[in-house]
Amino acid sequence: MNTKSRVVSESAYRTFRQFALILCPFTFFFDAAIHFRGKINLSLPVTYILLILLNGGLVLVVTLTIRSFLIYRKSIKSDTFSFLQSIKKKFKEYLPVTLVALLFTVLAGFQFDMVPRYDGGQYYDAIITATQTFSFTLHSLVSSFILLLHPMQGTSLLLGVGEMIFPKQSVGVYGVTLLLSVVSIFCLYQIMGKIYTEVGNWMKAAGTAVFAFCPYVLGLFSHISPDYITMLLFIMLVYTFSEELDYLAAFLTVLLIFSRETGILFAGSFLVPAMLVRMSGINETGFLKKARKYLLPKKLCLYLCGPVLFACYLMYTKGLKFGESFTKKTSFRWDSNGVFCFGINIGYIAVRMEQFLYFNFFWIITLLLFFAIVVLLFRMRRKKGVEIPSQKSDLSLVMGILLSTIVFMGFSCLYITIPCPRYAVSFALPMSIACVGAIIYIWKRKIVRTIVIIGLIVLLLIQNYYNVDPVLTLGNKKINLGYEYIYSPTGNFAFMNTGFVGEMYVYNRTFDYSEDLLSQALRKIDPDKNDNFLFVDMTWYELYMVGDILQTKNLIYWNSVQQKRTYDNTADGSFLLKMKAIPKKDLLPDNSDVWDDDFYLFLTAYQPDEIYCNDLVVDGYTLLDSFRVKNYIGYLSVYHFVRADN
Repeated sequence: MNTKSRVVSESAYRTFRQFALILCPFTFFFDAAIHFRGKINLSLPVTYILLILLNGGLVLVVTLTIRSFLIYRKSIKSDTFSFLQSIKKKFKEYLPVTLVALLFTVLAGFQFDMVPRYDGGQYYDAIITATQTFSFTLHSLVSSFILLLHPMQGTSLLLGVGEMIFPKQSVGVYGVTLLLSVVSIFCLYQIMGKIYTEVGNWMKAAGTAVFAFCPYVLGLFSHISPDYITMLLFIMLVYTFSEELDYLAAFLTVLLIFSRETGILFAGSFLVPAMLVRMSGINETGFLKKARKYLLPKKLCLYLCGPVLFACYLMYTKGLKFGESFTKKTSFRWDSNGVFCFGINIGYIAVRMEQFLYFNFFWIITLLLFFAIVVLLFRMRRKKGVEIPSQKSDLSLVMGILLSTIVFMGFSCLYITIPCPRYAVSFALPMSIACVGAIIYIWKRKIVRTIVIIGLIVLLLIQNYYNVDPVLTLGNKKINLGYEYIYSPTGNFAFMNTGFVGEMYVYNRTFDYSEDLLSQALRKIDPDKNDNFLFVDMTWYELYMVGDILQTKNLIYWNSVQQKRTYDNTADGSFLLKMKAIPKKDLLPDNSDVWDDDFYLFLTAYQPDEIYCNDLVVDGYTLLDSFRVKNYIGYLSVYHFVRADN
C-alpha cells in the first residue's frame, strides 16, 4: 500500500475514533435516562427511534473504527513480531503512569463510602434533582442542569449517567469522576512528554503523581464540585489539542465551557495562544495566510461551536446569574468592599495567592521555581548568555497553559467570592508541570532529581490525611478535632472565618473526619424513628447529620438495615433522623422547655462537654449513659439524657 493510502487509512481511524468517543456520553446518558429514571414524556415510537439512532450509531462508528484500524495496521506492513514488539514498547512506556493511576484508584476507592457534605452535598442535591426533573426536552436539558445557578450541562452529561444508574447513592457520581480522573492522569502524562521531550518515563510519571496526589485532587476527590471536573476536562482538552484530534478537542471545549463559568476562561485563554503558536509554524508569509491555512475551514468551524452554543445559552437564559441568589445584584459590578462582584480587595487577593502558591506544600514548588530562576541568572552571568534548555517543547501547550493559568489567577483575584480553598484545585496542573521543569533545570544528576520529586510526592500523600504542612499553622484559624487540628486556609480574610468545620476547611481529607465518627456512633446507638438528637450551635452542619436542612431538598437518611447514612430514602430501612439544633444560650437554665424528654447529645472535641452536661443535670435531666467514638483524626462524644421526672 502506498504512502497516500496509508495516510488516508490513518486519518479515517483517527476520525472514527473521535466520533466514537463523542457519541459515548450522549448514548450512555440517554440510555441511562430511559432505563433508570422511570419517567419519560416521549412517545414510544420516538423513544425507539432515538435508542436506535444513538446506540446503532455508536455501534456503527465503533465498527468503522476497528475496521479502519485493521486497514491502517495492514498499510504499515506490521507483522506479528513487530506488533508484539510495539506492544512491549508501549507497556514499558505506560508502566510508570499506570502505577500512578492504580495507586490513585485504590486511594480514591476508599472515599466511595463518603456521603457528600457542605458544598459537595449541595451540588449532589442539585444533581439528584436535575436527573429527576429531566424531561427529554431542550428546555429541560438547559434549565434542569443549571446547578446552583452555574451552567453545568457539560458536567451533568457525564456525572448524570452515574447518578441515574445509582440514584441517591453517590457511588455512581464517584465512579464517573474516577474514570475521568484516571483518563486525565494518562493525558497529563502525555502532556508532560510533549513539554519535556528528553525526560524519562519515570520522571514524567513522577510529575503526573505530583498532580494526582495533590491534596486538592486526591484529598477532595469525593467532594463533588464543578471545579474538579473543569480541571479534568481542561487536561483532556490540552491533550487532544496537542494530538490534533480536532473533533474531540472541539467537543471537550463545549463540555468545558458548560462545566462552570471558569471553563470559558480556561478554554479561550488556552486555545487562542496555542493556535497562534501553531499558526506561526505554518510555511506561509503573512499572518492572514497562515491563519487561513491553519484554521479554514475545519478548525474554525469546530472550535467556534463552543462559543456559539454559549452565546445561544446566554440569549436563552438572559445572562449569567451566579452570585445573584445571595446579593440580589448582578455579579458584573465593581465593589472592592462587596462580595460576589469584581473589585480589588488586598486581603482577598492575598488569600487567593496563598491558596494557589503556598498551602498544601505548594510553597515547595514555588521555592523550586524561585531557585530555578536564581540558577538561570547565575548561569547567564557565568556563561555571558542565556542558557536555553535543550528540550524541544511543544510551545503551543506551554503558552496555552501559561496564559490560562494567568487568566484564571487574575479572574480569581478580581472576582470577590467566598474564599473556598477547593478553587485552588485548578492550580494542581500548572504547579505539577512547573515542578518537573524546575527540578530538571536545577539539578543535572538524575539521582538528585529522583530524590527531590519522590520526597515531594511523599509529603503530598501524607498531607492528604494529616496536616503536616507547617505553613497551614501560620495565621489561619484552627479547630481541635481531638487528635489533630483542622485549619481554615483563608488567612486574615475574615469574611468566612467560621468557628465550625465547613467549606472553609475543605483542603484535604481531614474535612470529612466526622463521616466515620457519625457512622460509628449511629451503629452503636442503633436508632429508630422515635430517637431524638440534639446539637449545640452549628455542629449539626459540621457533622452533617442529615445534610443541609437550610439549602437542600434531598436530605441524608439513616438506613437501619445497611447501617449507613445515605441519600436514598427509598431503600428498605431508611428513615430521617429527628434532629434539633439549639443555640448555646438555650443550654442555660430555664430553657429546657425547648428540648425533648429523651435525646442524644452529640458534642465534638472542642466543645465543653462537662459544662454542657452539668447544665443539663441542673435543668432536671439524668444522664443514662455516654460513650466516645474515635478515629485517627479526632473523636465524638455522645450523651444520652432523659428528663428526670419522665
